[in-house]
Amino acid sequence: MKKMILTLLLPILLDAYELGEKIDDTMMAKLSSSQEHLVIVDFFASWCASCKKEIPLISQLYSKLDKSHVKVIGVDVDDDIQEAQKFQHSLKKQQHLNFPVINDSDHTIVKAFNPIAMPALFFIHKGRVVKVIYGAVDAIDSVVLKEIARMESGR
Repeated sequence: MKKMILTLLLPILLDAYELGEKIDDTMMAKLSSSQEHLVIVDFFASWCASCKKEIPLISQLYSKLDKSHVKVIGVDVDDDIQEAQKFQHSLKKQQHLNFPVINDSDHTIVKAFNPIAMPALFFIHKGRVVKVIYGAVDAIDSVVLKEIARMESGR
């Protein structure tokens, strides 16, 4: 059974950005980012219950970050752009979403990264994927802050 699942997933996983892999310039431009920043890409969707819990924590953290060094970009993967905007508006109204969001209803960004779960946080440092966190994580804001400190210290 495990072998069958791996066989089915392997072609999908081969196309995704992996740890250590350089993000191409076209994708960095889609993310409105450059290699000077530590970029945290937060993939989420309105149907994801864990995302609804995580986004406010990432937003609180974003308020405290030095944006000249660290950039957080949300990527809403909802198929329906109106549903995505409604979800984001609701979060903003509650002051639970304060970082920039790209609506990826055509799935060009999510296909390139191909996260295996939602929410998914991809850390891009010096243009390379250096860390990925999938799924619901308790105190995700603290976890992300520790990762940022670790990356900035060069470890």
